[in-house]
Amino acid sequence: MDQQLEGTKAGGRAVSMVGWVYVVLGALAIIFPFAAGTFVTVALGIALLAGGLLGAMTAWRLRKVDGMAPFFLALLMALAGLMFLMRPWFGMRVLTMILIIYFGATGMLRLITAFQLRPREGWGWMALDGAVSFVLGLMLWMAFPQPALWLLGLLFGIKLLFFGLVMIMTGKAVKDVAGAMQEAMVAEAEVLEVKTQESSGEDDPT
Repeated sequence: MDQQLEGTKAGGRAVSMVGWVYVVLGALAIIFPFAAGTFVTVALGIALLAGGLLGAMTAWRLRKVDGMAPFFLALLMALAGLMFLMRPWFGMRVLTMILIIYFGATGMLRLITAFQLRPREGWGWMALDGAVSFVLGLMLWMAFPQPALWLLGLLFGIKLLFFGLVMIMTGKAVKDVAGAMQEAMVAEAEVLEVKTQESSGEDDPT
């Protein structure tokens, strides 16, 4: 049981550490929003291009088994990534639509989950993160179809920052619960030891 609790505490610390990484990245994105927006657009283009090319090569080798449909779908993904890199403004608009859907959907889901978890510790932070995500999606939707790269970077940074804070608070809550359980087990063991000693003293004929 002690090993399980120690593992839980270690997991909580790991979650908090990852949260701090997100906080730092979010702060950097807020400080340098244009660079962050450009990075997000280019990174998505590179990921789509690389994933599409790898998928096309794999699908070509398996064309006799799966047919040619996966090959053409992978080529479309690669072409989309190439379009993101060659025409970043087009990619930015597509990315904006993706972020509108993502922020809106995740914001609503986090709000619903947070109120389901109430009044457990950390539910308020989750609700705040959900509200921020939904508002960010609404802001992007209102700015569309002419969002600037700096706005994408700024909103992306805010999302990373709040997500990191939620992870930090979640990790702290997990660590605190595991620590409280350990303290309760130690106290219970001490009480049991005292009772055992008292019982032994009463049974001693001398």
